[in-house]
Amino acid sequence: MSAGLITGVGAISTTANAATYHKGFPKSLRNTKWRGRTAGVSAEVKFGKSTLYYAPSMGGDPQYMLHTKYRYLGHHVYYLKGRVYDNAPAGGISWSYKVKRYNSHKLYFRDMRNSNIKGMFKR
Repeated sequence: MSAGLITGVGAISTTANAATYHKGFPKSLRNTKWRGRTAGVSAEVKFGKSTLYYAPSMGGDPQYMLHTKYRYLGHHVYYLKGRVYDNAPAGGISWSYKVKRYNSHKLYFRDMRNSNIKGMFKR
């Protein structure tokens, strides 16, 4: 009987995958609004529960990213991805950003598809 208990205990194992994507945005970014400069013009970034709104002040249309997912890369750095449907084909376009939150008032924002859109943002 003791041989059956020893083999049964060793059969249970669980693993965790830290490199998975999570729905929406992390709590530190959710429902926040940031202002800064990218590509020489002022811009605004808003994080909702699962929607990102990016609006340059001059020369560009605002962009909404929907169906968002994020992955934590470490040291307060997040990789965000989702779909953009503004002036896009029926299925939308895959879009991604990298965000580093320094503190509650300072954020680095970078568009991974357009190298000109990057910069420091403040609340």
